[in-house]
Amino acid sequence: MTSSDDSDSNLVPLSNWASPTSNVERDFTTLSSHHQELVGSLADATCTPR
Repeated sequence: MTSSDDSDSNLVPLSNWASPTSNVERDFTTLSSHHQELVGSLADATCTPR
C-alpha cells in the first residue's frame, strides 16, 4: 500500500509541473493578443482626424 501511495504522490508533481507551462503559454498568448488590440485601438485614436 505504501509503495503504491508513494508512486501516486510522485505522479502528482509531474502533472502539476505540466499544467503551469500550458497555462503560462495560454496566458502569454492571451496577453499578447490583448496588447495587439490595445496598440490597434491607440493607433486608431491617435490617427483619427478630428
